[in-house]
Amino acid sequence: MARTVADAALLLAVLSGPDPRVPLALDQPPPVLTDPAGVPALLARDLSGLRVAWSPDLGLPVEHPDLVGPNVTWNVQRGLELTAADLSRATVLRAALAERISEFFADADVLACPVSQVAPFDVTLDWVHEINGQPQHTYLDWMASAYLISVTGLPAISVPGGFTPDGLPVGLQLVGRRRGDWDLLAVAHAFQAATGHGTRVPALDATGSARAD
Repeated sequence: MARTVADAALLLAVLSGPDPRVPLALDQPPPVLTDPAGVPALLARDLSGLRVAWSPDLGLPVEHPDLVGPNVTWNVQRGLELTAADLSRATVLRAALAERISEFFADADVLACPVSQVAPFDVTLDWVHEINGQPQHTYLDWMASAYLISVTGLPAISVPGGFTPDGLPVGLQLVGRRRGDWDLLAVAHAFQAATGHGTRVPALDATGSARAD
């Protein structure tokens, strides 16, 4: 989304704010970004009364199931297997998770954890099938460090956290309190300024591809 935290904050400020054409927009205007390192907390939004329209295809041709990849097919099949009881149970569990999250962040302002469980891998590999000898049973398992945070609904940001001995980039995931997007951006900006990891960029050739040097 952005090369620096300051750019991400600017993008969020541009995208957020009231607009009658966007029913999911925040009810309040974004804060003035006079100093991205000290941006104020984002106000909570209220989506009560939101009207949602549904179109199965937007009047456009949709890909046939036989033409999509196996991972997409697997996702659709698992979704079709869900029952009303499954969704009800998920709602209860998510409410309990929200309560546990509130208790956790009573003693912490930010959670720092890995973004991904593996270093960058060969682009020809469909997905990581094993980590430290532990089989990854689906193409989602190796991304659990990210989706376990996504399911909480908390704001999270990935910032450059260093490099492997081979020079491959490693990310650090920072997670903030619910609706604490701007506070989290301030923390990420401070981390970026203190480490300088985000200033390293690959050299590009004339075609825009990364060079080996």
